[in-house]
Amino acid sequence: MKIRPNKVIVGLVAGAFALAILPRAQAAAIPVTNGGAGVALAANGAALSGATLVNAGSFLLNQPFNSGSGFTGTVSTWVVNDTENPAGYTFVYQIHNTSPADVVSGIGIGKFPGFTTAIGNNFTGGGGGLFPSLVGSFPAISGDRALDGVNFTWVGVGGTDIPPGGSSSYIVVETDAHNYVASTAAPTDTTDAFANDLAPAPVKQVVPDGGCTLMLLGSALSGLAFLRRKVS
Repeated sequence: MKIRPNKVIVGLVAGAFALAILPRAQAAAIPVTNGGAGVALAANGAALSGATLVNAGSFLLNQPFNSGSGFTGTVSTWVVNDTENPAGYTFVYQIHNTSPADVVSGIGIGKFPGFTTAIGNNFTGGGGGLFPSLVGSFPAISGDRALDGVNFTWVGVGGTDIPPGGSSSYIVVETDAHNYVASTAAPTDTTDAFANDLAPAPVKQVVPDGGCTLMLLGSALSGLAFLRRKVS
């Protein structure tokens, strides 16, 4: 179980109070199901204990998006093994907003066809230097899963859009996948843009009337018109 600091007053030294750090449990990522209800996300609710890349190529850094109307930025992806998710690969994303004026209010990620998913924010990293602790970044306040894509939202009650020059927390999607492919993410404000990312490789599913198998496509631009979700 991961811990995070909680400040408490421990004594009076030379007329001034000193602060010490006591441990507090970090929440687990929250399961989301395809077409199910959205979930509220804690600011630091998905640990990345001992995270390591699944192989030397399992990351994409600073992939650009550009709507053509001033909405710009980058998306980074890491595919990792970590002790918090023994079932399969964990997909970690971060958004940076380079727009001169536009904010980032949400993002649609993936496809995750046939896989279990649990989501959350992470600020504390996972040790080993792969994910340094973050300061001044913006956590998603809610998330859901629709048409096999995972959506994160920043705008809303208690939420703050990612402003120009700002970055998201690490947004975490724990899965039971054991492979990954090139895919596309869709950051959104009043318009949508697209960036390259990584997501689970499609899985075989049984065709009900024939007993044969069908390989779902689910990568790159497949189904992006359905994945995108406007955030008002």
